[in-house]
Amino acid sequence: MGCRTTCDTFTFTQIGGSGSTVDATATTGGTSVSFTGGTPWTGVTGFTVTKQGGGAWSDIVIDNLVFSDPYAPVLSSTGVSGTTSSGTTLSSTSDQLAVAYWVELAGTGATAPSAAQVKAGLDSIGGAALASGNAPMIPAVPTDISITGLSASTGYTLCIMAEDGIPNLSSVSCVDVTTTAAADTTAPTLSGTGVSATSSSGTTLTSTSDENATGYWVVLSGTGATAPSKAQVKAGQNSTGSAGVTSGSGAMTASTPKNFSITGLSASTGYTVCLMAEDGSTNQSSVSCVAFTTTAAPDTTAPSLSGTDVSATTSTGTTLTSTMLTSTSNENATGYWIVFVAPYPLPQSSVSADQVKLGQDGLSSGSGTMTANTPTNFSIAGLSASTFSNPVYTVCLMAEDASNNKSDVSCIGVNTNVAAVPVYGACGSADRYHGSNPDNPPLWTSAPADNLCASGNPTQVTDTTSQYNWSCQGSNGGTTAVCSAKRGYSVTLAGANVTFDKTSPVTVTSDGTSFTVTPASGYVVNSVSGCSGTLGADGKTFTTGAISQNCTVTASAIIRPAGFKATATGEITSRTITAEITASGSDQGKTGTIYVAAVLPSGFAADSPLDTPDRVYLKNASGGWVKFDAANPAFYAGAVTLGQHSVDVVTGLNLSALAGTQIYLGYGIGAPDTSAVAPWNDMLKNGTFKLVHTVGGDAASLCGPASGSEPLLSAPEGNNNTSGMISVVKASANHELSSRPANAAIGGIGLTGSTHDKIASHMWLGSFTTGAGSLTITFDLGSVHNVTSIHVWNYFEFDGQTLYTTRGIKDVDVLFLGDDGSTVSSTVKTTFAEESDGLGKAYSVSGKGRFITFKVLSTYGSATWAGLSEVQFFGTPEGQLCADGATPSQVTSATDKYTWSCKSALGASAQCSAPRGYEVTLGGDRVTYDKTSPVTVASGGTTSFTVTPASGYVVNSVSGCSGTLGADGKTFTTGAISQNCTVTATANTNASASGTATGDITSKTVVGTIVASGNDQSKVGTIYVAVVLPAQYGNAVYLKNSGGTWVPYDPQNPAYFASPVTLGTITIDIAGELNLSTLIGAQVYAGYGLGTVDSGVTVPWNEMLINGRYNLIYTVK
Repeated sequence: MGCRTTCDTFTFTQIGGSGSTVDATATTGGTSVSFTGGTPWTGVTGFTVTKQGGGAWSDIVIDNLVFSDPYAPVLSSTGVSGTTSSGTTLSSTSDQLAVAYWVELAGTGATAPSAAQVKAGLDSIGGAALASGNAPMIPAVPTDISITGLSASTGYTLCIMAEDGIPNLSSVSCVDVTTTAAADTTAPTLSGTGVSATSSSGTTLTSTSDENATGYWVVLSGTGATAPSKAQVKAGQNSTGSAGVTSGSGAMTASTPKNFSITGLSASTGYTVCLMAEDGSTNQSSVSCVAFTTTAAPDTTAPSLSGTDVSATTSTGTTLTSTMLTSTSNENATGYWIVFVAPYPLPQSSVSADQVKLGQDGLSSGSGTMTANTPTNFSIAGLSASTFSNPVYTVCLMAEDASNNKSDVSCIGVNTNVAAVPVYGACGSADRYHGSNPDNPPLWTSAPADNLCASGNPTQVTDTTSQYNWSCQGSNGGTTAVCSAKRGYSVTLAGANVTFDKTSPVTVTSDGTSFTVTPASGYVVNSVSGCSGTLGADGKTFTTGAISQNCTVTASAIIRPAGFKATATGEITSRTITAEITASGSDQGKTGTIYVAAVLPSGFAADSPLDTPDRVYLKNASGGWVKFDAANPAFYAGAVTLGQHSVDVVTGLNLSALAGTQIYLGYGIGAPDTSAVAPWNDMLKNGTFKLVHTVGGDAASLCGPASGSEPLLSAPEGNNNTSGMISVVKASANHELSSRPANAAIGGIGLTGSTHDKIASHMWLGSFTTGAGSLTITFDLGSVHNVTSIHVWNYFEFDGQTLYTTRGIKDVDVLFLGDDGSTVSSTVKTTFAEESDGLGKAYSVSGKGRFITFKVLSTYGSATWAGLSEVQFFGTPEGQLCADGATPSQVTSATDKYTWSCKSALGASAQCSAPRGYEVTLGGDRVTYDKTSPVTVASGGTTSFTVTPASGYVVNSVSGCSGTLGADGKTFTTGAISQNCTVTATANTNASASGTATGDITSKTVVGTIVASGNDQSKVGTIYVAVVLPAQYGNAVYLKNSGGTWVPYDPQNPAYFASPVTLGTITIDIAGELNLSTLIGAQVYAGYGLGTVDSGVTVPWNEMLINGRYNLIYTVK
């Protein structure tokens, strides 16, 4: 520090730290200021220099300030932490600002180098250290130095020293460190994975790991299961994360095969087992999978014999010389028999199965193959008169299956007295339970005549609606078997232009059948009738009613009607309208003429229909619009081959002054060069025209009548246009000749083009009384329609000699009925013309309804018959989608509603919808409902109704439509409806029968009580008591007669307990102190039938069976 001219005194005051203030005087030659004593200048960040004398600062030069520090840094808390297999962290703390220098030396306990050697990166002998480095140190703050690149499981010495800025060097601090072992990253490897010793319930999984590990396995369903991940195997899951069939784990010793026992599996089932090994470092092997199939379960069930019996075959005089042993095994087996010269019953416990198989101690023995559930006959010869007082042999039988399971021994006696050999009745293969397929027995369309009995004498075959019945009567004390066969009926399928999904004729039970009707190309199903059936809501599934005789289902289809549609684009000031015509199926390929007409709104002239010229303009072949001329109507295209045609109605025209104008498209058969008016008149007569566009419209009122709150059973089909031909679902009349049914008047059966033939079977004819309105015919349109006109071909039969036009209908009331078929919305009186040329005539008869009924008032001369050849209706469905002039989108069906959009010609659009409805059909026997079936219910809604049983009956059950029967036993409420469904109710007679038994089995008394139903009280009836013997007696039926004797059941003359009796509460003595120990399983029934045996021995019996007036009252136990 010095000065140029004048020198002053300065004061130096330290900033921070713990030093002191020092004064210094600058001289011309400079001076040196020393700070001595006290503590080191720890924490000093600078000095404040203060001038004490006068003089300008510009004359003072302060330079070459040098501070000397005699204190070296001191290190503390030197150590290591976080040591791994490849590195560690060296930590130390300095008491002042410094730079740390460190070295890495080989081995623990290495000699510490000097501070200078550490700074130079050298060891104690001056060699280069393994590694070295430096790092800044902040006073009193630990400094962490990351040491990397070390070898696993190796000892090292780490030395550190600190140097401050003087530089002063700290002493060297060293610390030993040993790295950890290297981490295991090698996964186990599996080899030799497979299964062995597979049984019906398990297998053994074997595999070898190349290192010690834990094996995890999981069993999956199927032999082709997708392999799960390693984590899924360990968790016992399949590839989707669901639990496997079974799973487990076990320790695996390195290079030693490990067996895993897997149990609890199903027999004859395919599985996949997957294995994964995990070592102690959680390294996981790849997944190894093996497919296998368990073996079949061992057969441990012995055969069971039933129906073991003998029947005589040959004899000499009165001595039986051979017999036929018959028995049935429930599985394939070998039957072994043996004959003992010993009276029956032989103690069966004394005859073992092995003795029978070996034929030990018997007179004779043998064997034969027994087919499952099929009676097997064994012929036994060599019998003679017995020397015993009882002339009886004992025959024993045992069955052994392929798994050496043996049945119980079954023994039976054989009496050598021919007259005493019993014959037990047994049903033959014609019986529903004894044929080749008892689970699905054949249907008999006529009474079976062959194979009625396997043994015994067959009775006459009788029939009921559902089955044929007969008995196989035993003899010589043998029991009688009751047999039956399921009855079938032939349903013939017929019709024109349709096919069925079943081959005609169809053999069905009395329950009936269903099938699908498919129309030919270009046709739609018009009607399906016959066999008391109904056509489903889909218009193609037909279900017959209950069948009690052969019957015929007849389906008809009509030609698909013509189609017309138009598309409008652009604003009303520049509107373009294009259209498309598709000829009907019957008109395709014919020569025709196309017309385009515009009917101006009423403001331009008085209201008038299409065939009046006031407001009608036609577009001619040159594209110009000309006023309608009835004598020469202009045509858009003449002499064209009819098919599908595009029509340019208007292009870029300003129609703002013509709002409300209606555009029609149509075609007629014929060419205008032949007759200018013939095609036009043909079009009007046959209704082959349609309103396709109305100019104007806005979104506020675009939705049509179909959009509303009434539920619809099917998607609405209405459009914006005027009359088109309506497809009639079916026709029915209160009288019809079978050869001329009501359905013959619909569907175009007798039409060729627009001309009807003269064939009687193509027409409807019914019995008629003049003026009484006694004859009606009703047409079902399928849904409510707005009918605008009717085309009628009157009766036109010609039998080769006479043309019966006098049977044609003249005056008629046309009734329009609603969807329920009973509410009349309107009635129109009209007169049909007498048929003269087979072309029929159109009538302007309008109304709204689903069912249209013609009530015949008069004819053209006949006082006994009236009929029609063909009727066609024209109009639009009530469910019109959009308002006039708007174009509907396709209807979308959801479970709860139908939705669509309506777009006006101006481009405005509206979203429309209607709730969806479903039909609840009500059915059942001997019940009525307080609502008419079917009931229409909105989607998600419910309905309730009351079930009333017929007189003398009580409601037994009501089910269907997810509903519940109320506590009152008669109010049924459905669940939420989301599809068509059926509710079925049943009722039983409220008659009852019961029994009580007292005493033990060797002295049993049984008393029965019959209580007649309320409706039958005090009526005259007949009482019956029956017993069905157990299987060992062939389930024979016996009736108790009025003399108290049990006699075999005879269907031609069933024995009765009492007749006539006045019905009420009646007590019956069934058995008094009898030994019933040989009749375990016998069932006792009691019941009554109305009437007496005097009116016919089977009348009360059949009346009881038909109406269920009997009960099981006791079973022998």
